[in-house]
Amino acid sequence: MASAFPHQPAVDHAPRERTSVVVDHEEPTDVLQVLSSETAQEILLALRSEPGTASDVADAVDRSVQNVTYHLDRLRRADLITPIETWYSEKGREMTVYALAAERLVVQFSGDEEDAERQDAERQDAERQDAERQDAERQDAERQDAERQDAERQDAERQDAERRDRD
Repeated sequence: MASAFPHQPAVDHAPRERTSVVVDHEEPTDVLQVLSSETAQEILLALRSEPGTASDVADAVDRSVQNVTYHLDRLRRADLITPIETWYSEKGREMTVYALAAERLVVQFSGDEEDAERQDAERQDAERQDAERQDAERQDAERQDAERQDAERQDAERQDAERRDRD
C-alpha cells in the first residue's frame, strides 16, 4: 500500500557562498574542534554531494545513526550545516534533512581592529546572502504550493464536470 506521506521529495538548497571562522583568544570557537573529527569531515563531504537525513548520512559514511546524529548536532551548533527540510518516513515519522550551510569555510586569525571590521562586513554580507537565499526559497515554496493548489482545484473541477456529464 502506498504511503500518504511523501518519502523523499526533491530538495532545492543553495548554501551561502562562504562563512568565516575567526580564531581569537578573547572569543574561542569550537568550530576547529568540531572539524577535527574524521567522522564530521566525512559527514560534510557526504552533505556536499546532496542534502540528507541522519539515516542517509549514516549510510553514506558507514557509521551508526546515533554516531552521525551526535556529529550532525555538533556541526549544526557550529553553523556548518543547517536543517533545510522535513521528510516523513513511510511510517509517518518526521526526519530532518540537513545540508551544508556554506560552500566554503574560511578560517581567519584575529589581529587588529581592521580585521574585526572586515570580518563584521563579511559576516553581515553572508547573513544578507543567507536571508536573500531563504527568502527566495520561501517564495519558490509559496509559488509551488499555489501551483499545486491550483492544479488540485482544476483537477477537482474536471472531475466534477466529468461526473455531471455522466449523470
